[in-house]
Amino acid sequence: MGYLCEFLKPVFFIERTRIIREGDPIDEMLFVLKGNLWTYTSRNVATTSSNSSRCRENRLKDGDFFGEELIAWAQNEHPSNLPISARTIQALSEVEAFVLMADDLKHVLSLRHCDRAALLLQSHWRFRKFLRDRRAKQKSILRRVRNWAAELLTVE
Repeated sequence: MGYLCEFLKPVFFIERTRIIREGDPIDEMLFVLKGNLWTYTSRNVATTSSNSSRCRENRLKDGDFFGEELIAWAQNEHPSNLPISARTIQALSEVEAFVLMADDLKHVLSLRHCDRAALLLQSHWRFRKFLRDRRAKQKSILRRVRNWAAELLTVE
């Protein structure tokens, strides 16, 4: 994992920046450290604004990543063109992230332990997302308990 970290580059996006456009080649993996991004396609951009639950499903936030298609592309011995993005990614807030360029990913995966590197990368970010979701759930439960306790105290 240490070798992979040498290729990660920190990036910063301001609010409303379009990072990846639908139909463009995916030339980087994006790992979100802080901030919120909206992912959409030309087919769902109109419906997302009126459907708030769908809008939440189309977001990337702390611990999420984009560009998983590049792993299969990089593992191919004779890769053709880069995969094409089916979604547009746009910053909803200021975003701090790391990017891993496609050629750098290919180089890292060409080493002896390419499958382990890819799995380690995926599992690391999935574990971060699991922890973030778990913390959010715990905070929600704690908030409900506090509200319940406050209501109980005001009733007496």
